[in-house]
Amino acid sequence: MPAEKISISGYGRFLEALLGELGSGPVALVGNSMGGFVGAEVAIKFPALLERLVLVSAAGITIEHQRNDAVIGALNRTERILKLLVTAVAARSEQLASRPRLRQALLAFVAAHPERLSAALVAEQVRGAGKPGFLPALEALTKYPIRARLKEIACPTLIVWGAKDKLVPVRDADVFEELIPDSRKVVFADTGHVAMLERPERFNRLLLDFLAEKPGEEVDETSEAAVGD
Repeated sequence: MPAEKISISGYGRFLEALLGELGSGPVALVGNSMGGFVGAEVAIKFPALLERLVLVSAAGITIEHQRNDAVIGALNRTERILKLLVTAVAARSEQLASRPRLRQALLAFVAAHPERLSAALVAEQVRGAGKPGFLPALEALTKYPIRARLKEIACPTLIVWGAKDKLVPVRDADVFEELIPDSRKVVFADTGHVAMLERPERFNRLLLDFLAEKPGEEVDETSEAAVGD
């Protein structure tokens, strides 16, 4: 846990410090969900650090209208119970993830077809749940409007979404594409919130094409958007 209160700007500063330590020069930053929100923050605040940006079902648009103090307060009051519940599930992650029906129950709001994900992959995701920063991070998401600043992102940006995303609506992809100057979106059919896990071959091919393209070129996204097998 950080010494300061968890915030989107704090995550951005952490990445700035990390890249400074690594001395890696401009990088291609790929962020999913809250990671996409943080990626956009880095692109806005520290443009010299990024060569390209990839937003995968990024948070930051719809959630700015979903702040509800009553809901946040209820979550905070039940944090101990939630931690105990999630910790118990995480401790049995291997056993639970090995059963297709339980995989469906565990990740029903994340993937369009959780039962198709490997047991090892699901177990890995479940083990990462229940960390102490979860609820503070959720609150941080609702307290940091970013929509008006997206026009400041100067690097080429690829926006990837799942048409069946239940956590961040696919309409948010349209907003990101409209507001980020040098951007374009690709929507995967029959895919949920984690395209990189649900469609790894297609996602990686799209990503590699985007990273390899020269200025002025555009990745061929037709087949990516239309096919949902």
